[in-house]
Amino acid sequence: MKREINLLTLTYLLVLLSLFVSGAFEGILSTVIYILGFVLPFCLALALAKIPGEKRRAEYLTLSGTGAIITANALFLLVGICFVLSYLSALLLRYTLGVSQDVALGDSFAMAVILHALLPAVLEEALFRYLPIKLIGERSPTVTLLLSAGFFALLHHSFFQIPYALVAGLIFMAVDLMCGSVLPSLILHFSNNLISLVWTFIIEGTPLALPFFISIAALGAFSAILAVVFWKKLYRERVNRIFVIGEKYEAGAYPLLFALPTLFIAVTELFI
Repeated sequence: MKREINLLTLTYLLVLLSLFVSGAFEGILSTVIYILGFVLPFCLALALAKIPGEKRRAEYLTLSGTGAIITANALFLLVGICFVLSYLSALLLRYTLGVSQDVALGDSFAMAVILHALLPAVLEEALFRYLPIKLIGERSPTVTLLLSAGFFALLHHSFFQIPYALVAGLIFMAVDLMCGSVLPSLILHFSNNLISLVWTFIIEGTPLALPFFISIAALGAFSAILAVVFWKKLYRERVNRIFVIGEKYEAGAYPLLFALPTLFIAVTELFI
């Protein structure tokens, strides 16, 4: 399994490098480099991975009725947690270090949905959910979950985004593993991005801001209650399959090659 983990690490390092390259350009060229920076490492990783012939077919791309229920329940839990964490981390960094983050989204809501909601969801879910499940998957669901979430969070290389990206990554992969499909995380990722864009373009700075924020938090709490109520029926067996008691985890040192530079970038960005 170390070989697969090393391959994932090198794949994500290539993606990280491509993000910096795309940031050096503007317009359509930047977008093309951004897309290729995800697609090419993804294809390279699949080509280099020693996947048995019977597992090379397109798996994890269907969703059962039970999976749809779990996905719907996870949606507002995810959005509620991410909104609260995003707000708290922004406040903490603003009032302790005096830093804030401005994200350029442009003036077109439709274009923002494509570039900042749909495109990241498709590309990132292919790399951070489908690829780890395909390479490691059932051999060690716990390692798949933790590595996927950790890499996903660190790729954002910003302390404004790492906290909620880590939680989102854990929820994305956990739901995928419970449902045996990557479609739930794709739906959750796109929906979370879309709601964030609605907040930024329409709600933020208006009288609707506080009711919107409270509603999202309340729906998240309600989803958590539903998860507890239906724990035995829907979740317990699936969660037990992810967290195997007594399983030994051997990831090696390769993930540090990704973790250390991304954390260094996150720290330096606070003071630049």
